[in-house]
Amino acid sequence: AYQPGNAVAVEPTVLPSFALMSEDEPTQRETVEKTAQLLASMQQDNGAMGVTSNLPSPAWATPYGILLWAYLDSYESNRERAVTFLLAREGRKLPKSSGPGHDTTLAGWPWVSGTHSWLEPTTLSILALAKAGHTDHPRVDEAVRLVHDRALSSGGWNHGNTVAFGTELRAQPGPTGLALLALASVNNAEPGAVERGSEYLIRSLPKIGSPRAVGWGILGLSAWEMELESTSELLEECYSRIQRGPAPMDLALLILAAGNEPKRFFI
Repeated sequence: AYQPGNAVAVEPTVLPSFALMSEDEPTQRETVEKTAQLLASMQQDNGAMGVTSNLPSPAWATPYGILLWAYLDSYESNRERAVTFLLAREGRKLPKSSGPGHDTTLAGWPWVSGTHSWLEPTTLSILALAKAGHTDHPRVDEAVRLVHDRALSSGGWNHGNTVAFGTELRAQPGPTGLALLALASVNNAEPGAVERGSEYLIRSLPKIGSPRAVGWGILGLSAWEMELESTSELLEECYSRIQRGPAPMDLALLILAAGNEPKRFFI
């Protein structure tokens, strides 16, 4: 669950599963296999994965199920149904504006069905579809173009928009890390996008205290064989801030960021 006592949730189940497998211990894999079975029991008939066991919609968590089943190389029928659902789901396209901002005619994936595409569900879907062997699918190609289009000229990515009220938004480390991971999974990046995003993370991460932001940021850098000089110190500082009541998802991202070849779970 996201917090103790709450319903089982897909995202904070999959990320800790990857963290458990980061040390390649057989007993941990047995635990994760049981987790994969639990997720399979939560999958809906149409292939979707809800946010939690008692919240079947929205279905933005579906990519996480694909990532875990694909990494384990198991639950093929569940993967195929989830992939079919994901390929049929797209963000709402809007008429192209003549003003500054992102291209609203590109479709990625939304948080909620029937709404506009956002960066994070789009990058997660790219990762899942690439992991499942659909790197060359037209939906993935369009989604990659969307990620490039949402890159900020100042470097990095925000959660969705690039401009608001005529002003370019500031980049955020979590979305930037996810964007770098997604582009690495399809080995497709426009000149300068990775460099500017990486430079933003290297410059900004030492000032960030959020475990999730730091975790995704370091994972994004690792996907392009880059790292901070102060990675260990930054991870220790983040961990010290959450010791009193750490959420499993926060711990998982810190463990993955500190691990050897963490990108293997996503790429």
